Amino acid sequence: MWFLLWVLALAYGAVSDIRRKKIPDSCTGILCVCGLASFGLFPETGGGERILGFFIVSVPMLLLALFFPGSFGGGDIKLMAVSGLALGWQRALCAAGTGSVLAAGYCVWLLAVKRKGRKTEFALGPFLCLGILTAALAGDRIFAWLTG
Repeated sequence: MWFLLWVLALAYGAVSDIRRKKIPDSCTGILCVCGLASFGLFPETGGGERILGFFIVSVPMLLLALFFPGSFGGGDIKLMAVSGLALGWQRALCAAGTGSVLAAGYCVWLLAVKRKGRKTEFALGPFLCLGILTAALAGDRIFAWLTG
């Protein structure tokens, strides 16, 4: 049940980011509650892994946003923090990597097909949400393959 709510919250965040360029706090709040619920449901991911997952992607994103204004929005940072809490550090890295690769592919497509410039802004949230979902479903296998 919590997983369905989690997927719906990811979809809500992605659509909201596309439409308004904002991931609502209600979305990250629901994801945080689901992340906390997953502690009891998935005890194999320890508390330390989850705490590290909370910080491992969100803190570098926050630092980049502070030094390069406009690079990441607060919603993107909070999305990765609460998702890291649910997923643990390895899957959080997988989620960020997958989302970044998808976003990079979209940027290449924008440059090549749409003739957009390097300064074109787009919503990162949908790509991060796809990365998070991918990491939730196959993150362990992806991480093992990459580090293998």
